[in-house]
Amino acid sequence: MILHMLTFISYLALTLTTGQAAPIINSSRPRLPVVDLGVTVHRATSNESGGYYVFSNIPYAEPPVGPLRFAQPVPRATVNRTIDDGTNTRICPQANPAWIGISISYVFQVIGARSGQNTSEGNGSIPAPSPYPQLPQSEDCLLLDINVPQTVFKFGVIDESKKLPVLVWIHGGGFAVGSKNDVNPAGLMAAGRRDGRAGFVYVGINYRLLALTWVNKNIHRFGGNPGAVTVIGESAGGSGIKAQLSAFGGVQGSTPFRRGIIQSPAMRPASSAALYAQVYKEFLAAAKLPSISAARALPTTQIQALNAAIIGNAPFGHYPFGPNVDGQFIPDEPAKLLTRGLVDKSVDLIVARNSAEGLLFVDPRVQNETGFEAYFQSLMPTVPRTRISQLATVYPEDFSGAQPYKDQT
Repeated sequence: MILHMLTFISYLALTLTTGQAAPIINSSRPRLPVVDLGVTVHRATSNESGGYYVFSNIPYAEPPVGPLRFAQPVPRATVNRTIDDGTNTRICPQANPAWIGISISYVFQVIGARSGQNTSEGNGSIPAPSPYPQLPQSEDCLLLDINVPQTVFKFGVIDESKKLPVLVWIHGGGFAVGSKNDVNPAGLMAAGRRDGRAGFVYVGINYRLLALTWVNKNIHRFGGNPGAVTVIGESAGGSGIKAQLSAFGGVQGSTPFRRGIIQSPAMRPASSAALYAQVYKEFLAAAKLPSISAARALPTTQIQALNAAIIGNAPFGHYPFGPNVDGQFIPDEPAKLLTRGLVDKSVDLIVARNSAEGLLFVDPRVQNETGFEAYFQSLMPTVPRTRISQLATVYPEDFSGAQPYKDQT
């Protein structure tokens, strides 16, 4: 669950290394393309410097409010024929755990030590920065953005001969923070058109993964080829891809993409239905409600406060919410499904990790073997304590330099 700091660093690396300037958006360009999806109609803006159109804030599902709150997402059916220019941006409600401030402060200290700079301000208590823009937060946030090379359209009308590959980005953030706005795809869009190549269609989504079904059904209207979809995700985004690969034990239907790029997928080594049952129990206790269905009637502000409280109290290095072992979509713990080969093997994969990613999730306050084993236990809460002690001996408490580490962290 690489959270907002690493996502922010990745964003900086993407924009700086590609040398892309801030996008120049022009919404007044004549004959901007309009795409009619039947239930909604969307007009693009134009990124003149990048040579592509941007269709923003397209709803891919019904708003998950009222009776649809805490329910399986429903495809968009509400008709609105007013042309939408995508300016009504909003992101899903956000919440971070309390430990993130300690974590990011520590990361900055390590970065400063490696670079010879003093980034700790002498006290190791840097507040956690927030790289996210101050966008409105709303439960009605099941939206996606699409970037399309301008060559796909002729005089504002789709060129039916264009069927470009599609790249869908699933943002990270522990399934608790982040949005489609985290990634600036300008560098990717430029790379896709180097050396005379035609480019690709880029899709950025807010959770949830019903968006992939929407892409398969509708991306041809934007010049994309639904048979050539690659999904990329980092941290929780990578975990979402892994969950799709192991859906139904890899035996019912095909994964809604041909290729996947998984960066640092972050799911607990042990995730079980029993663990999630405890989270739900905690939520209901905090809300003073008898059932999840009763929570559907709570006002948004109260839901957000409960969400912030539960996530805020999460153990160090963890977020409490994530892919749920429900016995159906995810029939068992993902690690077990992977070990048994119960995944969709038809998907081509690139799997990678971000350097030094563990620094974000390790409690730097741990100073002894007891604390080390307690943290180890928090990673694998279903493993007996005696077994944890045995596993801990893989990393003996030897800081003499004989091992590739010099302290508990």
